[in-house]
Amino acid sequence: FFSSSRLSKAILEVALRIAFDEREEENIPYSTAPAIKIARLAVSVQHRGEGFGRELIEYAAYIATNVSESCGVVFLTLDCYEHRKDFYLHMGFKENIVQPNTRKYDSPISMRINLIDLQERIAEHNTKKPLE
Repeated sequence: FFSSSRLSKAILEVALRIAFDEREEENIPYSTAPAIKIARLAVSVQHRGEGFGRELIEYAAYIATNVSESCGVVFLTLDCYEHRKDFYLHMGFKENIVQPNTRKYDSPISMRINLIDLQERIAEHNTKKPLE
């Protein structure tokens, strides 16, 4: 269960630092790019594997798309822990070369996805769903 108002509070606009190698790959000329950061989203253990995580990312992409129409957002970004990294890689996120300075006991991995790439992945996934 989630509400759109709770999710909206878990999304904020940031300037994502882009390493030189990543700038060329993403066709970004500057050291930072406008991004929407997803913060503190989770699916309860008893509901994992039911598609709720994908739905949360899709909803965040929907919000980011609406915001990008007025402020030019390029990326959707997040920080995740090592044990959740595979989920985000499967969704198309990439690990950022520039990682935040954190304490050893609290070291999330900074990840990003180009918003256009995410929209295309969502559209492709949704066209593969069986008709209900």
